[in-house]
Amino acid sequence: MASRADEQNYNDMIQALAAFATTVDAKTDELQSLAGVCQAALQSEDSAVIGINSKIRDAQKKYLACAKKALEIAKAMQQELVDHKEEEKVWAED
Repeated sequence: MASRADEQNYNDMIQALAAFATTVDAKTDELQSLAGVCQAALQSEDSAVIGINSKIRDAQKKYLACAKKALEIAKAMQQELVDHKEEEKVWAED
């Protein structure tokens, strides 16, 4: 049986992963917005600016993929915790 401390640690990890994903999502949106402002201010037709903006979009996609993976892990951990609690309940009834 898992202790309450273990369960709390598990919940803390789940919350940390969810917070990480939310923060990454928000910051990548902010990054893209600022890149757009810079591109507009520095002549959007400049090939160097377009290249930098493209690299920022590529980085954003990678960060968002990591955030998505973190949410998937958090969801799986949450389900594992629920399953564990249900299993403990069944064993306690016996």
